[in-house]
Amino acid sequence: MKSGKVVLRLQMPDCPDFVDLEVNKGIESTFYQELIAIDGKKKQAHFLGQLTQKLVATPDLDSLFMN
Repeated sequence: MKSGKVVLRLQMPDCPDFVDLEVNKGIESTFYQELIAIDGKKKQAHFLGQLTQKLVATPDLDSLFMN
């Protein structure tokens, strides 16, 4: 049986190490929110859409300190 656990693995540019983030469902909100991506180099903002659910990404401290 699969657990349903979700892990987001990130790697910084020019760095060989990874950071694992455990992803879980966040709390519901009662107000309107949108997700925006900002490109600082081009000085542009991109509206990606309305948020309907939230996620919480928590660093896996064991993986951080074992590297």
